[in-house]
Amino acid sequence: MKNYFLILAIVLIEFSASILGQSNSIYTRQGLGDNQYSHSARRMSLGGLGFAAEDMFNLSSINPAGWNKLQSTRFEVGANYSGTILSDNSDSKFLSNYSFSGFSIGFPIDKEYGIVASLGVVPVTDVNYDIVVNEIQSTCPGCGPIEDEFSAFNYSGQGGISKFYLGLSYKLPFDFILGATYEYYSGKIDYNTDVEFEQQSTNANIQFQQNRSYHGVGTSLGLISSDLSSVFNSDKIENFRLAAYFNYLTDLTTDTSLTTSTSVGTVVKDNGIVKTSIPYKLGFGAGLTWNKKYLILVDYLYQPWSEYTFDGNKFSSLQDLHKTVLSLEYSNPIRRGNIGFWELLKLRAGLGYEKSQYVINGASIDQYSVFAGIGIPLGIGNTIDIGLEYSLRGKKENNLVRENIFKANVTINFGEVWFIRQDR
Repeated sequence: MKNYFLILAIVLIEFSASILGQSNSIYTRQGLGDNQYSHSARRMSLGGLGFAAEDMFNLSSINPAGWNKLQSTRFEVGANYSGTILSDNSDSKFLSNYSFSGFSIGFPIDKEYGIVASLGVVPVTDVNYDIVVNEIQSTCPGCGPIEDEFSAFNYSGQGGISKFYLGLSYKLPFDFILGATYEYYSGKIDYNTDVEFEQQSTNANIQFQQNRSYHGVGTSLGLISSDLSSVFNSDKIENFRLAAYFNYLTDLTTDTSLTTSTSVGTVVKDNGIVKTSIPYKLGFGAGLTWNKKYLILVDYLYQPWSEYTFDGNKFSSLQDLHKTVLSLEYSNPIRRGNIGFWELLKLRAGLGYEKSQYVINGASIDQYSVFAGIGIPLGIGNTIDIGLEYSLRGKKENNLVRENIFKANVTINFGEVWFIRQDR
């Protein structure tokens, strides 16, 4: 079984960067596309954040300090579905795709000190758009409609950035938990522009393709406080903790090229290496357990995308991101051997608001989301988790597009007792 895990991990690392992603949004043309939060079903069900959540049977925590309660070696791998209805004042279109959502492996090293190691590959950003703009141009102004000709501009893009991470959690004095990761980022994004003319036009079709390949390193730091539930003076409230999260990337080295294709031939030019600066992420959260069954989480994430630069240039179409989530998880605290299937089910739900990093035609593109999920037991300690998300983003006014987004994630979560020191 151990050899199986090792081989699977190596294979997934090799090809995961080319298949990560789950967006179908025209707004991903800006910057590096959508942030990807939900690499697991549990994470999606909790709104993509959950900084104060501690993982006893999962590896879903965005905060590396949350791994500290892991009881046994865990392995998670999942897949995403995304469907989007895009609509403006005159038309609508439905797009959908499937994608690999990443994988994670974690194993406890010392339970007393909360030392847990984890590694994995997960998506960070995603670009996936396809826009067609039709135009009528007059080749002879004043000559009448006979001289008008039709042209179509097709703008498309695909790709994204993913990261391989390796991290540890550790229990500090006074029951504070610290977590940290080393992260290697890589990915490729292709931006395409096709100009097509009607057959009788004297103009020739032309294609432009800009390719960008990214690589660089970063780190994430997380902190979870000790149990502060005594401030409530209530027997029903337990494990009240505050959390903080910080993610930082060095400037990503970006290999760029521009390919132009015409009826004459193909020319590759403007090869070069530039720097891409991705802004830091800063998050805060709080969580508590109510009546031993309900985990309640409140989270906030900030990322100043207005500071994003490519080759030293900033973009007026990007603004600072603010994301807020309220989420809930129900689980039965009883874990005796004869407990039934229904008692082992876990239920999750959440609400979210995001002021996204996109600002188009002077209008902020905001997103409202609802989340739901379930954890289905597969024997002791193993589950299939299902996460669902519905989001409404953008609006039809001001020549913008409204997006109705449907997402689902299925994650297989199973474990084995590895590297646990046995008492003698």
